[in-house]
Amino acid sequence: MIPLLGYAEDIPTDIDDEEVYDKVTNWIDECQKLHSRCPQGPSLPPRRLLDIDSSKHEAGVLRLVDDLRELVKYVAISHCWGTGQHFTTTRENLQERKAGIKYDDLPQTFQDAVIVTKELGLRYLWIDSLCIIQDDM
Repeated sequence: MIPLLGYAEDIPTDIDDEEVYDKVTNWIDECQKLHSRCPQGPSLPPRRLLDIDSSKHEAGVLRLVDDLRELVKYVAISHCWGTGQHFTTTRENLQERKAGIKYDDLPQTFQDAVIVTKELGLRYLWIDSLCIIQDDM
């Protein structure tokens, strides 16, 4: 049996706390050491990713990119949507999302995910409700 690396409730809730990134980095390292099936480096990405590298476009603006043909490292989050309005990608707003998404327009959970991704030194982020077209059947 593979040992548990930890639980989400063990992570400090202040994303400005360096302990958060130390813990996550240690978990990633442990995962790569203990799990032979965990990617050891960049991998082919899913169809769409959020490009958070503002040096590649206007500061404070993220872009949804599709069909990257290069090996990349990325962070993935899946979340409970709850009730009410959701920040999603649909066929209707796909081109708008690819043109740019203002960081300030993102829900707090997504903003936090962007910050964590940057702190981990990565450029790409996969969020289910943004990277999967929600009305594409």
